Amino acid sequence: MTVLRDHIGIFTRLREESRLTAEDVLRGPAPGTGPVRPVGPRGAGPDLAQVRPVAAPPADRPLEEILANRVSIRDYADRAVPVEVIAASLAAAFRTDREGWPDDCAAGHELGVLVAARTVAGLEQAVYRADEDGARLVPLAGLADGRAAEEMVLQIEYAASPVILAVTGSLSTALSRHGAHGHRSLMARASGLAYTALIHASAYGLVGSVFAGFLQSGLRPLVDLDGYRQRQLFAVSLGYPRP
Repeated sequence: MTVLRDHIGIFTRLREESRLTAEDVLRGPAPGTGPVRPVGPRGAGPDLAQVRPVAAPPADRPLEEILANRVSIRDYADRAVPVEVIAASLAAAFRTDREGWPDDCAAGHELGVLVAARTVAGLEQAVYRADEDGARLVPLAGLADGRAAEEMVLQIEYAASPVILAVTGSLSTALSRHGAHGHRSLMARASGLAYTALIHASAYGLVGSVFAGFLQSGLRPLVDLDGYRQRQLFAVSLGYPRP
């Protein structure tokens, strides 16, 4: 546990130092200051209604065209993403995961997705849990803005993403089922689900990028993830491209 705490401390310092400006470096450390607590606020989500989006009809953009033109985008247009496109992308991603990992899914070892909706038409700004393959979005917590939003991610360029799909899963179950290969198999599943959602969303004109996702310290004040029985694994940021 001491080694784990040391690693967490190192990553925390690296995150804080990555946010320093030239003026901050010249000024030196300010005693008594610390990172802004990434609160949501915690109690805002349950006051919102569940949403049952209707998935957008299939897009006819060829996969070959999507792959040939895909680039990683981190800066988005000021345009809301339709919740119907999110629902369709989630449905395709969950379906692909079941097809690729039938034994795990049949045993109840399912992946989950948290939808961090910041600029989504049809959703309030909040963190939702995707149930029923994305056909039901359950609000869990509010979603912060500004500096508090930046403190939720290691790569701050993703803090203002119109929508982030964060893949979750059980590390304890993966290790129980697959032994030493559990973490590897779990990450392979999570990355496959995230990439499927990205490619499917691209067919509707969205762009984005996969990335590490939220910091554990950023999610824990908002949702019930202990880092072992349930943890965030991977994520994809989505939005419309700038003109």
